[in-house]
Amino acid sequence: MLVMQATFDALRFHPDLKALVANVEMPPEILLERELSRVSGVPATAIHTRQYRSRSDYCEKVKQAWDTFQPLLERVHFLQPPYAMDNLVLGVKQQQANIVVVDYLQRFAVKHDQQTTNTRERITEAMDMLRQLVNWGVAVIVVSSLARDKGASGKGYREITLASFRDSSELEYGCDIAYGLEADPKAADGAVVLRNLKRRYGESGEGADIVLRFNPSHCKFSGGAV
Repeated sequence: MLVMQATFDALRFHPDLKALVANVEMPPEILLERELSRVSGVPATAIHTRQYRSRSDYCEKVKQAWDTFQPLLERVHFLQPPYAMDNLVLGVKQQQANIVVVDYLQRFAVKHDQQTTNTRERITEAMDMLRQLVNWGVAVIVVSSLARDKGASGKGYREITLASFRDSSELEYGCDIAYGLEADPKAADGAVVLRNLKRRYGESGEGADIVLRFNPSHCKFSGGAV
């Protein structure tokens, strides 16, 4: 949700940008419903089940949000299967995308007609191809699954470090900036921390962390310390 929010906000603030979203887990319709919920302030469940139609106030909010949201759809495209890096690169060229979202990397093959059984080798090859996109001037956002047993405290996804990324050290080595999203154990009311784990061209660590609030009903992250 956070990645999609950032992507659509980038499109909204920069009318010259185009995005290619490669999501292996959710169809475009669900991703767009979530974004519509965020923009309209109408609960995502009401939009997904179409129950918003029974409330005039919800209908008006959805209509206003759609009028704002619809023009962006001309500049965002969703990758269709096969979910493989060679197909992704082709999509970037066809759509002339400036932003690419890969969600999530462990589910991607390298070539659509070839399955590499060695996961570490596959992710290393995939990262090499993504780095090539970066060299072309494309902003690449990669979502990775995490290993539950890598936290320093043994509490699952808490205390995320670079070692939490699954399957290949190339993930932590190849990226320019790495963040881990985790609940803030010191706060309540939906507070989460976007923890800056790495910044190749600057300082990372606690001072670079971002505190956010998450509203699951509206699929929305907002800024501000608790």
